[in-house]
Amino acid sequence: MHAFFKFRGLILYMLLLMLCRNPLPAQAHLSGEVFLDLETGLFRCKLTLSQLPQLEHYQILLNKGMNIKYFRDQEGQLLPYEGYYGGKMRGGALQYSFVNEEEEKIPLPSTFSVEYLGAFPRYVDSLNTFDYNGFISINAQTLRAAAQTVWYPQLYDESQDRIFDLFTYDLSLKVNKETMLFVNGSIPKKAKSAHFSSEKARPLLLFIGDYEVITSNGNYLLNLGVDAHTAELVMKSMDEVKGVLSEILKRPFTHDPIFLINHQDVDWEAGRVWAFNQYPALVFSGLDFATVLNEQGQLPPPLIKGFGHEFAHNFFGLDVFRGELAWFWLESFPEYLSFEVAEHLCPPGYVNSLLLKMASSLQEASFVPLPQIEKAEEINEAYRYVMGPLILKCFADTFGKANMHSVLRKLLKYAEIQPLSLDLWKQAAMESGIDPAAFEEFYAQYVADPKFKEHVWEFINKKYE
Repeated sequence: MHAFFKFRGLILYMLLLMLCRNPLPAQAHLSGEVFLDLETGLFRCKLTLSQLPQLEHYQILLNKGMNIKYFRDQEGQLLPYEGYYGGKMRGGALQYSFVNEEEEKIPLPSTFSVEYLGAFPRYVDSLNTFDYNGFISINAQTLRAAAQTVWYPQLYDESQDRIFDLFTYDLSLKVNKETMLFVNGSIPKKAKSAHFSSEKARPLLLFIGDYEVITSNGNYLLNLGVDAHTAELVMKSMDEVKGVLSEILKRPFTHDPIFLINHQDVDWEAGRVWAFNQYPALVFSGLDFATVLNEQGQLPPPLIKGFGHEFAHNFFGLDVFRGELAWFWLESFPEYLSFEVAEHLCPPGYVNSLLLKMASSLQEASFVPLPQIEKAEEINEAYRYVMGPLILKCFADTFGKANMHSVLRKLLKYAEIQPLSLDLWKQAAMESGIDPAAFEEFYAQYVADPKFKEHVWEFINKKYE
């Protein structure tokens, strides 16, 4: 989940995370013990998932590097399961499901326990060829394991094409030495063993290691290496971004403390700066917050825009990540919203210049029109973060921001109960008062036409040159 933007000549990869994900209907709970050895990268987990919904068509997801010892039911009896041999992958996770004595799949029980262990490489005097939010990343100082790594069991509802990774939790976290411990949503603790719990469902990000924590107006900055004044200015900028998005979408952010985290990644690409969202945590890598503010104490425009993209995932999150156009809904819409954030908070002309650069980057690219997409993978990074957002910008400029905002709100409402589709985009436009004939004309030229890329390029260049 990359969102690309320029910052001091470097490419910033804003990965997702992804916010406003999918809490289970009857809120699922995760409890148990987690042991981590920071020297060897060992995870040893004994966890119980309870208060689970009734699902017949499901899969249990767990990182492919984890080796399961057993599953047990609520009475402590062994649960037979499939997926341990020739199992199917979903992302970086293996899929498991429970079976009866005839090896027939059975419904998901309301409670089950699982014990497993796995080890992951620690990079001290070497680097990897990649790092991203789905990778358990361990350097000489810290360990980062986001929800996308699926280090803890998650559920996939096959009938709804949805992954559920948010849980309330009650965890005992132990490590092999005293260090700073953080479980998403809970105050960090320096200890060798500590208890963490949350009555709010969270994506279970872990951030463990030797780092300092400072507080700023009830928020926490982990491993940022900044003073209190700089911390206050950074958090003020983030609040401004959230305010713009809340006004556009008419949806408030929760009043949770924000946890801003700096983790040095293990990617060999020099100068890469990227981030992903695990609300209420936001994780950065490769960005020096101590030097990033300008003389007026403000964040540079590319970073403000990047914050806009990431915080937009609080709304366009896993609820919209379904179907063949999943990447369009998940990434193109937050990237469009980042344009609006930048228009509100950045100097005049910044967005205009950015749009022209984005359009120019598409000259040699080719794309399949959205109505002809058959597989989610056809929407590549350039489609997600450049082509798709520019289509949406053309839409907003054609029909006005008020209508665009109405469409965005309606799509979010639809996504609560069903997968989004191009038909629902049209329905949202009609319900927002857009003339049907005008919508069809736009759709034919900028969405469905085989030369839609050329039409978008011409529109952007004509309007913003």
